[in-house]
Amino acid sequence: MSNQRVIHQADLRTIETNLGRLNHSVEHVYHYVMELQKKVKNTDQKLEKLSNDFYNYLQDKLKMEQLQLAETRLIRVRQMVEKEFGHYDEIRRRATGMIQAVETGVVRDEIVRNSTEELMIGAPKYWLAPCLVALSAWISDKRELAERALQEALKRDHEKTSLFFALVTRRTERVDASIQWLEHYFQLQDPFALDREVIILIDAFTNGIFVPGARKRCEQQMESWMNDISQMGGSNFLHDWVEVLQQFVPSSPQKSDYPYLEKHSPSWKQLDQSMREAKSHARILEFLTQVFTGDLQTVQKVKDAVDEILNRLVTGFDEEELSIREEDRRLSLIIASEGDREEAERKFNHEKAAWYQKFHFKDVLKTLVFSPQAITATKASQRFAIAFCKDWIKQAYQDFTAGNRKRFPTEVTLKIQGWEGKTRDGSNQEELLYLLFDYIEKQALKSKSYTKIKTKHYLIATISGCISLIGLGLSFFFPIGFLLFLLGLIGPAWLFITWMRSKRYYQRHIKQMKEDAKNKLLACLAEVVDWRREYEKEDKKSEEVVDYLANIQKEQYMQSAYDKVRAF
Repeated sequence: MSNQRVIHQADLRTIETNLGRLNHSVEHVYHYVMELQKKVKNTDQKLEKLSNDFYNYLQDKLKMEQLQLAETRLIRVRQMVEKEFGHYDEIRRRATGMIQAVETGVVRDEIVRNSTEELMIGAPKYWLAPCLVALSAWISDKRELAERALQEALKRDHEKTSLFFALVTRRTERVDASIQWLEHYFQLQDPFALDREVIILIDAFTNGIFVPGARKRCEQQMESWMNDISQMGGSNFLHDWVEVLQQFVPSSPQKSDYPYLEKHSPSWKQLDQSMREAKSHARILEFLTQVFTGDLQTVQKVKDAVDEILNRLVTGFDEEELSIREEDRRLSLIIASEGDREEAERKFNHEKAAWYQKFHFKDVLKTLVFSPQAITATKASQRFAIAFCKDWIKQAYQDFTAGNRKRFPTEVTLKIQGWEGKTRDGSNQEELLYLLFDYIEKQALKSKSYTKIKTKHYLIATISGCISLIGLGLSFFFPIGFLLFLLGLIGPAWLFITWMRSKRYYQRHIKQMKEDAKNKLLACLAEVVDWRREYEKEDKKSEEVVDYLANIQKEQYMQSAYDKVRAF
């Protein structure tokens, strides 16, 4: 009877109930930790958004400060221009007006002569003042004064003076004199160090102002310059043209069309760059289409056309004004870019050739093609420049395209949960899934928190086992020994339950990790397929650009209307 009472007292239901409660508490803690993990993740996302918003705020504030500073400096720069070169503007304003006034006969020769002499005194270094004196003396048939003034003008600026009189004599229909002045101008030029006025010459040439003989001479001279540059420039003489084509590469969008690749591919920067470079073909084609689409604004009278070109010649600033005018342009670009100094600097770099004191003929053509507004060239000149050097453009474009394709990523690297794999076109999906799952399982086995029982569990189980063995031995002599035997089994039982719970947790965790990794991998592979499809579509547009260039003929873009219609 006493033995039965001992067995009754050793009922294990209370222990099982407590172990069940303990297991429930562990499950509750697990769910609490998972919920806490979600909250931490949400907090991280909010902090990241706050950081981005704060960064954007600082950028906007910096741009506003740069904008205000540029506006203030621009006012000061233009005041300086007015102070130092305002008298030049006065002479420039009178130049074409004087020619028209003398022609119409509404102003007496004496008034014109006195006016030009005053300008000569007021601008002791400016080339245009003696030009106007020479022109006035020529009109008044004062040969000696005209020659002296002409010599002084040539001394001050030989090239501009030559081109000025080439245009003036063309305006007055003195064809032979115009050709002689033009020939004189060409003799002064070096294709590797041309004067800025060559832009004016090309505009006059492409707008059909010169007579056929002079126009032919201009074309021959430019072809000679091109041949000299091609022969002496070497294989890399179009390297800077390739750099200019980079301006057609769009910037990275704020929101990517491939979010999984952006997040899980170490190759993303290369992928993004290649896609943007491929999209540049469409932008280059659009640029060419816009240049050659639409009618040109032309005038019907040769005198009006020459006056327009003359006005550009005389109103263009001189070399001594370059530095301050360059600063004016930089500040204007910052204002136009709404304070984005980096964007303004990129725009300025594209037209930097326009601020050289001496031009390489290659740079002249490059600026005419890509940045005609920087040198106030006409659209007719831009069309002619593209047609004239289309072989150069085609070569530079092919080098640009080849360089882009060379950087094309043949394999895309994917990184998910520490695992890395590679794919070319997403076709090795099954292989990647196998490698990914194998990696996850191996990593999980290495993780003590998921697959291994801690040392304390073994220690407690060992001690409890020893107590159970002692109790078993004492049970043969004392009834209390059986109770110790049963109590000692609690440790091994706890170890077993902990092991089973760890195994279930491990299996659940592995399943969740595999499912999450699988979804990310499949999404990445789908985006790889879409990315390659879009890339091939955009890259194929390069053929359209080459075909468009091939159909351009320079003879189509040299106007000759004034040879047929001479309306005065």
